[in-house]
Amino acid sequence: MGNQNFPNHSLCQGDNLDFLRAINSRSIDLIATDPPFNSGRNYFANPNSITKGAYFPDKWAWSVEMRDQHLKELEELNQRAHHYIGGVWQTLGDGALTSFLLFMSLRIVEMHRVLKPTGSIYLHCDNHASHYLKQLMDIVFGMSNFHNDIIWERVKGKGKTSQHGYRKFGNSSESILFYTAGKKYTFNMDKVMVAKTDEELAKMYPYEDLKGRYAYKSPFRSPALGARPNLCYEHKGVRPPHVSGWTVSREKLQELDEAGEVVWKPNGKVYRKWRAVKGKPLNNVWTDISNVSGKRYHPTQKPVALYERIVKASSNKGDVVLDPFCGCATTLVAAENLGRQWIGIDIHPETRIIVANRIAEACNLSSPDGSIKAQADHLDMERDLNIHTFTREDFPARTN
Repeated sequence: MGNQNFPNHSLCQGDNLDFLRAINSRSIDLIATDPPFNSGRNYFANPNSITKGAYFPDKWAWSVEMRDQHLKELEELNQRAHHYIGGVWQTLGDGALTSFLLFMSLRIVEMHRVLKPTGSIYLHCDNHASHYLKQLMDIVFGMSNFHNDIIWERVKGKGKTSQHGYRKFGNSSESILFYTAGKKYTFNMDKVMVAKTDEELAKMYPYEDLKGRYAYKSPFRSPALGARPNLCYEHKGVRPPHVSGWTVSREKLQELDEAGEVVWKPNGKVYRKWRAVKGKPLNNVWTDISNVSGKRYHPTQKPVALYERIVKASSNKGDVVLDPFCGCATTLVAAENLGRQWIGIDIHPETRIIVANRIAEACNLSSPDGSIKAQADHLDMERDLNIHTFTREDFPARTN
C-alpha cells in the first residue's frame, strides 16, 4: 500500500476526524462517501435487521464549547474554508446548517490531504446542503478540479399530497459531487459505459463484415473545426476538400487503408469504416440504478451498483478506496467486489456488525442454511475476512 499505514482491509471504529488524521498524506486513490445530509431526522434501524434498536441521528446543534475549538482548528488547516464558515455563521446564524458545515469542513480538508495527486473524491449529498457543500468543496479542492454534479434518480417519486393536492414537485434525486486532487487522475469511462442493445447497434452501424458492424463516415474533419495544416496531405491522389484536413495523420491513414478500413468508391468518393462501439458514454444524470429494496442494514443504505460504478470509473485494481462515513459498508462492498483495498471509518458501534456481515456476503461466507456465518459477537475478522479493526484507542500513528 505504499506509504499507507493501515492494512489492506481496515475498519476504523470511532470519530472519523481522528482516524482521518491518522491516515498518511497522499496515500488514498479514491474517496467515495455518503455522509450525513443535515436532514434534521433520526433514522431508526429496521426491527428485523441485525442492528434492530439502533438509530442513526442526522440532527445538528451549534455547541459553543466545541465551536471555538473547531473554528481554531479549521483556521490553522485552511483559512479560506475558515472564512467561508465564518461567513455562513454571520449570514445564517448559529443553527443546524452552520454546525453541520463546520463538522464537514474539517473532514473535507482532511480528505483532501489524504488523497493522492491522481486521486478522486465523490461526495454524496442531497438538497438539504448540497449547494453549500459544493462551495466548500470548491474552496478546498479548487473550482478547476470540479468535474460533475452527478444526479442520481433515487426513486421514481411524486410530491407529497394532502387534501389540497400537490404542493411541490417530487424530490426523487440526490447529488454526488465529483472532484479530483489535480489535473491528472484516473478515469475509466470504458469500464462504466452503458451497453447498447442489438437494435441500437444495428441502427447506428448498418453494415457488417467479418470484423463486425460498422458505419460509413467521412475521413475528413469538419470545416468548422478550423485549419490543420499538418493534416492537409495527399493520399492516393486525394487531398482534403478544405483546410481542416483528414481526421487522422498520414501514418494512421496508411495503416487504416492497408487494413481495409478505407473504402474507395468508383465515383471518386472515399469513406472510412467507423467500427461499432458497444457502449454509450455516461452523462451526469443516472436513472438506470434503482434504490435498495427489501433487506437493508441501514435506513439510508445506497445500492452497491451505484458505488461499483464510481469505483470502476475512478480507480484500478489494487488501489486504496476510503469511505470516512462507511456506516452501511456499501463503498467497502463495492471495493471488495472489484479487487480494491479499502479503509472504512464510522463512529456508530453497529458499524462493526454491518461491515462483517456485508463483507461476508460479498465473499460468499455463508453457512449451509444460507445464514451469514460472520456474526459480530464471535467473528474473528482478521482470520475469516482479513479485516483489520482499529478503535480510537489503538489507531496507528501517522508517518507523513
